[in-house]
Amino acid sequence: MNVLETQDNTSYTLVAVVLIGTLEQNKRVYRRQQDDLPAHVKGKAYFEYHGAGHKDTRYYVDLPKKSHGVVEFVKVEDDDFWVKLL
Repeated sequence: MNVLETQDNTSYTLVAVVLIGTLEQNKRVYRRQQDDLPAHVKGKAYFEYHGAGHKDTRYYVDLPKKSHGVVEFVKVEDDDFWVKLL
């Protein structure tokens, strides 16, 4: 996963190139640092807190073979969806 830092020390992860019309634009995804999504949005995703600013404080989903994947709920224009962070 590529975690980048901004000048104000805000962490974000570049996860995808979003196609909007005929233009390609990068989409910054800021990892949540608190469990702030309602249950009907989370579905099978769950939040793990490992301390403020810790790299493993985030949402996860269980994957086959007893592993879990890192996910984040994002909004692009008028669409909301879960993305798997790399």
